[in-house]
Amino acid sequence: MRNDTNARHAHGSILLGGRDMEALERQYMRHEHFVFRRIQDEMLLVPIKDNVGDMGCIYNLNDVGAFIWERMDGKNRLKDIKMMMAEEFDVSSDRAEEDLCEFVRQLEEIDAISYIAHPEGGMTYDQEGNTKTGVYKTGRDEDHP
Repeated sequence: MRNDTNARHAHGSILLGGRDMEALERQYMRHEHFVFRRIQDEMLLVPIKDNVGDMGCIYNLNDVGAFIWERMDGKNRLKDIKMMMAEEFDVSSDRAEEDLCEFVRQLEEIDAISYIAHPEGGMTYDQEGNTKTGVYKTGRDEDHP
């Protein structure tokens, strides 16, 4: 992901200490204060403040970033997105995981996604049978109950 006003190059991963299978079970949801637009060959992520696009912080996504962003719907687990990426882009599972985790870390850094926590690790339902989940601001694991 590139910020048009300030190119970013960052290292790191949401999977601390190597492979963390529990982290791949996580689900994330796009924040509503970001909009995604395809304009000709450009795929843009624009933060919205006070109902106006922040044109000083437009993020230009590549094909992989756009693919991931479109699947951050609060339903897909990271491991599901990883498998979709491996198939779509014909890359190894390890490579897909690396790219996915780096992009998730970058999205967390700009507060573009929220981690969805399921109480006690599972789904709960309200009286009408609708799924109830907790949505938490992304960040360090200790920030999540």
